[in-house]
Amino acid sequence: MLTLTQCLSSAVAAIGFCACGLSSAAYAQSSTLPARLSSDDLIEIVLSENPGLMGIEERANAAMARVEIAGVLDDPTLSYSLAPGTVSNSEVPTGHKVDLSQSLPWPGKRAAQKDAARARANIAQATTELHRLTVIAATKSAFAEWYFIHEALRINKDNQLLLDDLVVSAASQYAAGNGSQQDVLHAELERVQVENRYHVVRQRYAVIQANLNALMNRQPRASLPPPSPLDAKQTLPPAPKLIALASTQHPELRKLEFVVAEKEADLLWAKKETYPDFRVSAGYNSLWQLQEKRWTLGVSINIPLDQSRHRAEARAAASERRSARWEVTDRRGELLSALVGAYAEVEHAYRSITLYQDQLLPLSRDRLVAAIDEFEAGSGDFLHVIDAERDKLRIESALFRALADLHRKRAELELRVGGRLPASNPDVDSELRQHPNQDSGDGA
Repeated sequence: MLTLTQCLSSAVAAIGFCACGLSSAAYAQSSTLPARLSSDDLIEIVLSENPGLMGIEERANAAMARVEIAGVLDDPTLSYSLAPGTVSNSEVPTGHKVDLSQSLPWPGKRAAQKDAARARANIAQATTELHRLTVIAATKSAFAEWYFIHEALRINKDNQLLLDDLVVSAASQYAAGNGSQQDVLHAELERVQVENRYHVVRQRYAVIQANLNALMNRQPRASLPPPSPLDAKQTLPPAPKLIALASTQHPELRKLEFVVAEKEADLLWAKKETYPDFRVSAGYNSLWQLQEKRWTLGVSINIPLDQSRHRAEARAAASERRSARWEVTDRRGELLSALVGAYAEVEHAYRSITLYQDQLLPLSRDRLVAAIDEFEAGSGDFLHVIDAERDKLRIESALFRALADLHRKRAELELRVGGRLPASNPDVDSELRQHPNQDSGDGA
């Protein structure tokens, strides 16, 4: 069983592969993008332009169209026969024979075919919904990376400016006899290293840009606007509510339920196969001399003599139906278990962001300011300044990494739930958190 991360990675990779195989004329003629790209803007564009999703939707349309023709009667058969010896014989009239026949399956067979086709159409529709959710989750994850990479570049630039000031400060202290040349060289070395990291981040920027353009069916190097800020204040509904939602609305579970319905229709068909089919016919035969004998009506049936074969097919169909039912139960347990794990990851991401925002980042800033003040006053070691600068850079990067991870993990949680997370109701949600078992869903 593939993990969700693997599914998302595979989805992005497959979309990118399809886009790379297109000629330049096949790329979407995108409308003007907004000055700042939001997650909702990106999702709207992807859902309207993504070729992979369009292909799956057309397959669902094809399955739905086949429902209309499922279970219809076969075309009637018209046959004509001629007695060639009578054509050139003037003493007898030309002899010919015309027959019209129609096959009629045993009652219930056509309904079983219709039910099976309808179930397959529902399976295709649920597959489309599941792929749509996967594309949305992949899009949100890609947007979170787009946001993070912009913040990483900004933080790097800010630190380059800071290090420029530290180089000047170290040089001034050295010129005044209050510092060492090693301090100046250390500051310059740190600035070069930060600049080198900028180019590494810039390379990653190009990769994320290509992934986003692939999702939107655009040229890989097409320019993209900067992202809108991510919101870290979104509420998280209680887990029991999400478990109940997933149990009833998740398209993967509904798809498996439709598979059960398909197998039930196949079982009904297999049972009906033990009964004969009919063929009714009407004909005219001019070879008979008496007019009363020329018109005929008839009926025929096939005789299903090998009942053991039909019973074996029925047993196989029954086993497949039971297997499909067990798969629903098994997959529901896996899905809800994964949902609980994804929920815990989102909770941890919220706690990490709070820790970085409220404690770690303010402390790292205060420490850097104190280290610079002490160094410029001649009472501090320049290595403390560099160490504080590195600490602040690491914590700032970790904060925005945690914020991007939060949105990526929320997207994964939505994929587990089977749709967008519902709005939070403070009174109801508080009650659910106090009594989590009262609405946990029977399928859990």
